[in-house]
Amino acid sequence: MSATSALRRGRAAHEKLMIDRCVIESVTTSATLNEATGNYDTIRTRVYPPLSSLDADGPCLLAFNDTVVQQVDAAGQILTQNTAILSLPVATSTEVAKDHIVTYTASVNDADLVGVQLRVEGPQHETFGTARKLRVEET
Repeated sequence: MSATSALRRGRAAHEKLMIDRCVIESVTTSATLNEATGNYDTIRTRVYPPLSSLDADGPCLLAFNDTVVQQVDAAGQILTQNTAILSLPVATSTEVAKDHIVTYTASVNDADLVGVQLRVEGPQHETFGTARKLRVEET
């Protein structure tokens, strides 16, 4: 079996595990003042699934992969932090980038995830990645 065919099979297997649904948006602020509200409007643009998709949301998988929990000193408080990884299909998630906002729309095994918002901290690049894996944090 070639590396290409093994990768294709690995991606198909990983995507079968992506039983939850989410939408990812780029969030920016308008450069023009909205005179009716006196504020600058927030502009949300969907990047996943791609706008060319007929689906309103796409498959995803959320996991906490760190076996070591980090201690973070924040404003004099010691907080415990571990890293969450969001996995997406490689082919349809090419536009997702740092600071995009993930909104969970459905979860088969944890209804409390619905509505949860996460901020993309950045990708984890891999030569033979079976999914696009993104470090995320809850907003």
